[in-house]
Amino acid sequence: MRLSLPHPMCRRALRACACLFFFVLWPAVLHAELLPGETKADSAYNEHANELRVWMQRYSLMAQGLTDAPKVRIEVESVIHTAENTLTDAARRLTEATEKYQEKAQATHAEQAEKIALLQAQLNGYMMQTPPDEAGILRTEREIEAARQELDDKLAQYIGEYEARVYGAGNGIASMIHVMRGTEHDLQAAASLERMLVTAIDTYVAEWLGLTPEVQESLLGMAYRKALEAAQAAADAPYDSPATYQAALDALEQAREDLQDFVTAIDPLVTDKTAVCVRSLDGRTVFRHVTPDEALRRLPRGLYLFGGKKIYVR
Repeated sequence: MRLSLPHPMCRRALRACACLFFFVLWPAVLHAELLPGETKADSAYNEHANELRVWMQRYSLMAQGLTDAPKVRIEVESVIHTAENTLTDAARRLTEATEKYQEKAQATHAEQAEKIALLQAQLNGYMMQTPPDEAGILRTEREIEAARQELDDKLAQYIGEYEARVYGAGNGIASMIHVMRGTEHDLQAAASLERMLVTAIDTYVAEWLGLTPEVQESLLGMAYRKALEAAQAAADAPYDSPATYQAALDALEQAREDLQDFVTAIDPLVTDKTAVCVRSLDGRTVFRHVTPDEALRRLPRGLYLFGGKKIYVR
C-alpha cells in the first residue's frame, strides 16, 4: 500500500509552523529554563529554614528568662549566634547554586542556539529550492530536533546538580535544628542547676564563716572549704554541661554532710573532778592533769580532746 504525502501547500504550512516555534516560541522557553525554578530541593530548604527560625525564637525567649543564670544564658546566646551563621552560610550556598546553574545554562543555550540557527538557515535553503529538497528538509528537521533534545538533557543535568547543592545547604540547616532540639532540655536543666549552685555557695559560705577556727582547720573542715572553692570555680567558669554543675553540688553537699557528721559526733562533756590531759585536734598538749571544769574556764572556743573524747568548748 502506497502512503500518500500531504499536499505541497500543506507541507509548507507545517514547516511555517515549525519555523514559528523554533524562532519565536522556543527562545522564550529557553529563556525561562535559564532559571532553576522551584524544585523539591528548594521546598525542603525553605521548610528547614523556617523551622530553624522558629527554634531561634524559642532560644531567644529562653535567654530572656536566664538573667539569674548568666553562664547558661551566654551558652544559649552562643547557640543562637551559631544558628544565625548557619542560615547565612546556607543562603550563600543557595546563591552559589543558582549562579552556577545560570552560568552553565546560559553557555549551553548560546551554543545550541547558534547551532540551531545554522540548521534553520540550512532548512530555509532547502525549502526555497524548486522543487524543495524533501530529503534535506527532513534530515535538517531531525538535526534541529536532536539539538533541542540535547539542550533539554543538559538543562536536566544542570538541574540535578543544582538540587544536590541546595539539598546540601538544607541539610546543614537540618543539622543545626537537630542540635538545638537536642540541647534545649540540657540547657534548661543546667540553668536550674546554676541557680541552685549559686544559692548553695552563698548558704554554705555563710555557714563556713560561722565555724570555729579549729573546725575550719580540721581535715574535714579543709575538705569543706576545698569543695566550696571548687563549686565557686564551677560557677565562675564558662558553661560546660549540666553534669559539671551537678558534680559541684554533689561534692559540696557531701563535704558539708561529712563535716556535720564530724561535729555532731562530739562526745558530751562530763564535768567531774577527774584530772584529764587536754590536747588540740592536731595532737598538741594544751593542759596536763586538769579537771574538766578548770579546762572549760580557761580554754577558748573550739574542739579539743579531753583524754580520748572530742569536746566542743563554746
